[in-house]
Amino acid sequence: MTESNNIERITQPEIITGYLSRLLRGHILLGISIPGSSRSYNSIIIDIDGDRQTMLLDALHPESGHEAVMKLREFAVTAHHDGIRLGFKGYIKELVNDAGKPAYLVGYPAALIYHQQRAAYRAAVSMGDQVGIKIRSADNKTVPGLITDISLGGLGLQFEQKHALPFSNGMLLPSCQFSTPGKPEFECALEVRNIRQDDNNRFVQVGTRFIKLDKQEERQIQRFVVQLEREMIKRSQR
Repeated sequence: MTESNNIERITQPEIITGYLSRLLRGHILLGISIPGSSRSYNSIIIDIDGDRQTMLLDALHPESGHEAVMKLREFAVTAHHDGIRLGFKGYIKELVNDAGKPAYLVGYPAALIYHQQRAAYRAAVSMGDQVGIKIRSADNKTVPGLITDISLGGLGLQFEQKHALPFSNGMLLPSCQFSTPGKPEFECALEVRNIRQDDNNRFVQVGTRFIKLDKQEERQIQRFVVQLEREMIKRSQR
């Protein structure tokens, strides 16, 4: 795997299966481009075989794309889902009759390009991956909490009611510390954007945004988001 800013090149077949399965379940429209053609076409994934590492794509729309793609059997795909842009190159192994309509049997790509669109996608932190955070307020009071989700835009936090600060929208949290796997402790400043109490009044949920992350800090957060996303996909396949 290589990395550049918030772009990842994913080559593990089981991870590729996870992302393709999301496109299948969500009926996500694929943007298709064909070498040598300036036109754009669309398709959807209609089946996936993770064991054989193949997928079945519906015939291109408009219909003129079918003849064009069958000449070279090569194409490029772009798809957008939940704040993530995915891209890959495909090669048609076989033309299939799917209920009287043409479909394309396509092998898995050698690599799936994963691009997290800035501040759009929030990765949930599961109970099994609990990440603690220490918040220090402007009056130097420190309280412990948990991170519930994370993105390049900010953090979702949870505090026990007995430990919670008197949070308010727009409140500045100048010193917040937490650890990401394999890295030293990460320190940042946060701004409170929303606050919510749970039904039993035991916990306080706080949505925040990062204040002035530098490029190195953004890359560290991005690596953590991608790692959480991969762990979630692996668990969903068990």
